[in-house]
Amino acid sequence: MAGSCEGGNEPAGSIKGISPPASETVASISEETARIPGEPAGIPSEPARIPADYELIPELGYYKFHTSLKTWHEALKVCEEEGGHLAVLNSEREAKALGIFWDRNPKFGDTEQSKWAHVGFHDSYKEGEYVTIFNKTIVESGYATWYGNDPDGGTNQNCGMASRKENLLADESCTYKTGFFCEIELP
Repeated sequence: MAGSCEGGNEPAGSIKGISPPASETVASISEETARIPGEPAGIPSEPARIPADYELIPELGYYKFHTSLKTWHEALKVCEEEGGHLAVLNSEREAKALGIFWDRNPKFGDTEQSKWAHVGFHDSYKEGEYVTIFNKTIVESGYATWYGNDPDGGTNQNCGMASRKENLLADESCTYKTGFFCEIELP
């Protein structure tokens, strides 16, 4: 579990009183639209623990894109309450596969907020050392492709985000409110 980003001393998973609003907009992806060209489409059996509004991306996992605006810690809590975690991008294939969510949600929040989504990495433990919520470096996790000049936030930007453009990684303030990706691993 990730440690605390700026804005408090509580561990990331210990935020109290946070629950997703009933009116939250959720986007999902179908197996057919997620299929990578040239790969066979399988019909997996879905485990009972997967919430109905999570969608399978074959061979990668189950995903949900929340367009409600949350801080990084609030997003982490929502994902955990749903039985998942903030999405951890483990490959370029996974990053590109999530692009369909962006296509389905061209705008949420203001223009700037619509360009970003929280994902599961941070540098809260040591400035400049980015780790996933599972305490693996992003290099060890398999995907460390940064947006533009990122990381560029110094100690003011400790939480991970992905850009609308190809889900490239960026660092931002943990208190920045935007949409977010949740993930449930394949069994």
